[in-house]
Amino acid sequence: MLTKTGRITLINAVLTSITTYYLTMFAPSKWLIKRIDKLRRGFLWRGEDEAAGSHCAVNWKQVCSPTRFGGLGIKNLELFSRSLRLRWLWNSWTSPSRPWISSQMPCSATDLALFNTATSITLGNKRSTKFWSSSWLNGSAPKNIAHNLYKLVRRKNASVAAALANGNWMRRLQRLTTTTDLHCFFSLWQHIQQVNLTDEPDAICWKTSSSNHYSASSAYDLQFLGSINRPALDKIWHIKSEGKVKFFTWLLAQNRLPPTYRLRARRCDIADRCSLCDQTAETAARLFCHFPFTSEVCFKLHCTLQPSQNAAASFNNMHFLTAQDWWAHHSNGPKQNAQQVMYFAWNIWNERNRRVFKHISSTADEIVSLIASDLNHLRVALCRPPPEPD
Repeated sequence: MLTKTGRITLINAVLTSITTYYLTMFAPSKWLIKRIDKLRRGFLWRGEDEAAGSHCAVNWKQVCSPTRFGGLGIKNLELFSRSLRLRWLWNSWTSPSRPWISSQMPCSATDLALFNTATSITLGNKRSTKFWSSSWLNGSAPKNIAHNLYKLVRRKNASVAAALANGNWMRRLQRLTTTTDLHCFFSLWQHIQQVNLTDEPDAICWKTSSSNHYSASSAYDLQFLGSINRPALDKIWHIKSEGKVKFFTWLLAQNRLPPTYRLRARRCDIADRCSLCDQTAETAARLFCHFPFTSEVCFKLHCTLQPSQNAAASFNNMHFLTAQDWWAHHSNGPKQNAQQVMYFAWNIWNERNRRVFKHISSTADEIVSLIASDLNHLRVALCRPPPEPD
């Protein structure tokens, strides 16, 4: 069976990639996006065509966000399609001799607004630049500088050359009736007086790319501007460990592991108490931080690992209220320590599952042996073979 990370790879390489050509040509309907997402969501959580809400541990919008924002890096189809379609607008600037230039491009008003936000125009002969929507005034568009005036304009698609000729941009304004309109008018007029013109063609620059050229990835990332970074979740994917352990830690760090009370709600015939202590209700924070069995495993693991590897000594130094706080604390340290914390939690969770579903229990020494074995196997797998002699 494929692990969850294997399914993520297939989703990105197959289910998402086969739509790329279509999404470049056409704006997908809401129905199409919903249908494709249903297939991708079902394959991720169940390996089937669809998955009910009870099978989905994390909100799909969160899943379809970049890893630095706490997601899995699966493409958001609506945003991905928009970033691909911006190529039409970019090529209309950089390759004006293409035969489709005079045709209507498959770009909406939202696409155009995003393009104008991401680009900056250097004026030359003023013939290619839109006066109101293009960002040619010190990197800003006139409609953003004087948004009240934009509502009063009769010709919103006029070029800079046509608008500046004989002051046509002022003549095409409807009557200014408020002091705010007058203030916007004088502000825009002052900005226009500072513009220096040349005889060279207008030039365009992509502001969010180091090369100053359009790329689909930079256009896609731009649409997440304003999202909150979640470094604790992002670090999971930069630690060298097995994919199944990474995905498990990602769920744990968001408190999305199914405790016993959730399993009982699905009519599973299990006890309502924690399988490790048989006393209190089970939560992720208690399972990995508070229970005596967990503390015993931590102590013995600390004694087993070498001094340079004794991250386990700090596993239970503090009692955390949530699993998010627990992982945020341990992810701040070196990656090697975080790696050991991940395998510690992975084996504690496996022991819990053996006790709940198979009624088989292991001792603390056996759990420590499993953790040490996993770390040793990982170390061997990550070792590079020595170079062959010439």
